[in-house]
Amino acid sequence: MSDLSLLPSSFGNLNDLNEANINNMNMNENFMVMYDAERYIKERCRLLCFTQNYEINGIGQEGTNHPAMWAHYANNSDGVCIVIDKEKFIKINRQILDTHYYKFEDVSYNIVNTPVDEEINYKVDKPEEFIKNNWKGLFFLKHKDWENEDEHRLFIMDYEGKLSIDGCI
Repeated sequence: MSDLSLLPSSFGNLNDLNEANINNMNMNENFMVMYDAERYIKERCRLLCFTQNYEINGIGQEGTNHPAMWAHYANNSDGVCIVIDKEKFIKINRQILDTHYYKFEDVSYNIVNTPVDEEINYKVDKPEEFIKNNWKGLFFLKHKDWENEDEHRLFIMDYEGKLSIDGCI
């Protein structure tokens, strides 16, 4: 908070063990590229996760009033919640985002949190291509058990620095 920035996390710290797990896909399709992609994700891909406003029985709820999120991620409710204006966040970080591959999207939830084979593009030569062609199934699909997070996330490749939140809180 002292420098008004967020540091994206590595994929080694995910709560859903199947998330971004290439081993759940058909490894026979393009084994070496997928093997290298798994290492690339762990070493060079990062993400920021946000909760958002949500509904209970058709009634809108503020994302800041999300008891499960406070219990899971705020040191058992001993933390702070920062509301970020997404458009301002993108504008403030435009120079960084324009020079790196990124996606800023809602997470989808399903009882099966591995993309079906028909949705995966295995026909690539490099791990970076595999990741870019399959980003949605790899990074924006979680098991239905996590649906209460109402997650919106930023995925970014090959960037290890911080992203500013100055002026967008």
